[in-house]
Amino acid sequence: MADPLSMLRDFNITKREIVERDDLIIFGDIAFKKSANTNYLVYGLNEQSENKDYYTLGCLAYFLKTQKTHPTHPQYVRAATSEHIPVVSRPDRAQLEQYLKGEITTSDRIDRYAHVELPVPFNKRPAEEDKPATRKPRVDAEKSARDREQERQQRAAKFDAQKEQGVTISAGNIGKLSDTLTEDKLAILRLKRRAQKRNAIRTDTDDTVGDLPVADLESDGLQEILSRERIGRTRADVTKGTKDLSARIGPIFAMIKAKEDGKKIDAQVKAQQSKAAIPAAKSSAPAVYSRYDQEQFNKDNVTDFGINTMSSYRGAQSSKADAANKSAVDSTAPTTPDSQRKKASPNPIIIVPSAPSSMITMYNCVDILQDNKFIESDVKKKSGTKYEPSVYIQRKNQDGTVRAAIKVIDNPNFLSGDEWDRVVAVFVQGAAWQFKGWPWNGNPVEIFEKIKAFHIKFDEMPVEKTIANWNVQVLSLSRTKRHLDRASLLKFWETMDKFMLKSKPSLRW
Repeated sequence: MADPLSMLRDFNITKREIVERDDLIIFGDIAFKKSANTNYLVYGLNEQSENKDYYTLGCLAYFLKTQKTHPTHPQYVRAATSEHIPVVSRPDRAQLEQYLKGEITTSDRIDRYAHVELPVPFNKRPAEEDKPATRKPRVDAEKSARDREQERQQRAAKFDAQKEQGVTISAGNIGKLSDTLTEDKLAILRLKRRAQKRNAIRTDTDDTVGDLPVADLESDGLQEILSRERIGRTRADVTKGTKDLSARIGPIFAMIKAKEDGKKIDAQVKAQQSKAAIPAAKSSAPAVYSRYDQEQFNKDNVTDFGINTMSSYRGAQSSKADAANKSAVDSTAPTTPDSQRKKASPNPIIIVPSAPSSMITMYNCVDILQDNKFIESDVKKKSGTKYEPSVYIQRKNQDGTVRAAIKVIDNPNFLSGDEWDRVVAVFVQGAAWQFKGWPWNGNPVEIFEKIKAFHIKFDEMPVEKTIANWNVQVLSLSRTKRHLDRASLLKFWETMDKFMLKSKPSLRW
């Protein structure tokens, strides 16, 4: 449906006539009220603003009409104020003029989610009466009167001739007019003619359609109905109603949230609760004493002394024998001391990338994490360092004492569930495929909530976009100044001390 702003712009670009009549602005066959709001926001507001204000159609139409007569803004403001018409602000003037003239296709001041005003019905007759009448040739009054009299005499002579022949048409003497046109065919033709009259398009000069009067489009009842109509373009517009639907929508939202959280309503539990409520209601009534129904008075004393009335003495003896045999078998089975049982290791685990292009690998992880000194992996390979799937590093205190050993690996696919609980840190290379096959669905966002993530790079290298969007701490190293490595790598241990104290206090650190 066309909105007032689009209609005003199209008619202005195509140079079509825009008619103003009373409090209406007419665009061909469509009319809007001058007070109708457009979807062009007033300066200082945007689509996210709560209290929005829009320019009216009358304001924008007057702004277009006075472009030539009042080219400057002060002149336009004085003219609009004198006629009590709202004014277009100076910051909106240039962009609004370009949009209405078609120089630009859109504007950031247009609210796409604004309520669209509906067109109002109007009477086209005054507009047609205002048009100048077509010029007709002058006819002599005497000649026209003579012609009319002559036509009247011809019609009278024709009717007199038919009357003399005795030809009359009535419902009683309708017979077969010919062999092909029978009474049934005449009835069918009559019904078709009535249907054509009923379905015929009404002209502007007609006051009725068939036998029914035409409803007045400008009646108060129709105006009231049209004023209550709302057009919903988006989901947000549909929910902006006068009725309170929170009582109906609330349970639906609660059910969806329960499904997302993995909680399901157990129908059996509800049934048990309802059954438990029924006896409670019955017990409130006073019970009548009966010597044949003693159980209801001695419910708590039925199972006194631990006697099971549903079993027998022979069954009790057999169960005692089975228990004795079982204890004898258990006593002969070899027992394993608790010291020989395998216990979960309390040592933490750090994962490094397996890609050779990473700055930290299994070749140089001991130099970086234990000695706080960076040495490239290629240099370590050329010096004869062999690859090992896992290594242990020893972190030292300031007094020289050695702390717990920390395991470093580059292939986490062989870790079990208990070992994943011991993973405390991971060095990120920058690609999401590094976490393929990991727990938590391999989602880096969830992984970095459980495990602390780090990334090592040189000072002049930019941070990749994926790493910048993740919860990753970047450790920057100098490419040539090796004496600065210790200060940069100690940040790793400072961060890990805080993380271990907060998230992994059970591990040895």
